Amino acid sequence: MSTTIDAPLRGALSELCGEGFVRAIEQTFGDLEIAEEEVAAAKKRHPFETDLIDACFLDLQRSVFLLEKADFVYRSHVRELCERAASSGDLTDATDAEIVCCLMGASMLAPLNHDGFLLYYTCFCRAFPEYTNKVFDHMDYQPRESYPGRLNELLSSVARKIQRRIGKQRAPLHATPTEERKEVEHVSPLPPAIPQQAAAPLMEQLQQLGLFE
Repeated sequence: MSTTIDAPLRGALSELCGEGFVRAIEQTFGDLEIAEEEVAAAKKRHPFETDLIDACFLDLQRSVFLLEKADFVYRSHVRELCERAASSGDLTDATDAEIVCCLMGASMLAPLNHDGFLLYYTCFCRAFPEYTNKVFDHMDYQPRESYPGRLNELLSSVARKIQRRIGKQRAPLHATPTEERKEVEHVSPLPPAIPQQAAAPLMEQLQQLGLFE
């Protein structure tokens, strides 16, 4: 849902600051619209947790793995964070959308094995249920765990490793909204030019989890 700037103003800004700057502005305002829509919807679903949902708004910005991804990817990310804020206040782990985008970038560097694809498939189905049949309609089987509990192991480990790479640490929200929220120091990562650049720093850690052939 990228916002379009009026043509005369867009031309002037593009000439002065460059086309990339103008696209970034349009993307930012488009993201704000999506975030506001998802926050409003979450508050309707959880009318007694509106303060906690409002408190997570600043954490809804795109992480390094979601830069330049389609609006439906970002919307899924925002929706999951809003649900977490309402249920537990814990925003620290990577979302399903972030895991999908990270594994997609990593798979350009090395092919996913069975466990890696199981994790990708599970997170994709949870993050984008409306696209699951279209993307996986060619499959004649459902990936299964190599042993009981393996999927939960992968979800927990990968979500935390990705979160450490994100750069902006999403802090757990306080249980009582009236308390002052603790700020977490961070260093924002540079935007990656291509997906595998965002995943590359994580490759060694992901390989140790046994996700690649």
